[in-house]
Amino acid sequence: MAFAIAPMLTNGGHFDAALRQGADATYTNIEDVNARLLGQSLNFNVSDDDTTVRGFAGLDLS
Repeated sequence: MAFAIAPMLTNGGHFDAALRQGADATYTNIEDVNARLLGQSLNFNVSDDDTTVRGFAGLDLS
């Protein structure tokens, strides 16, 4: 979600701003990860499912 603030006119130009906020989520359902990098095997054991939810907020200025 974003909320734009009305532009302001200044001596040096004009100023724009916007407030932003939101949320996202990820879900993983894997047991392990296998990869090969430069001829070397990489194995990572992931033992459980994982759900992550996070929020964010920001301010855009120009």
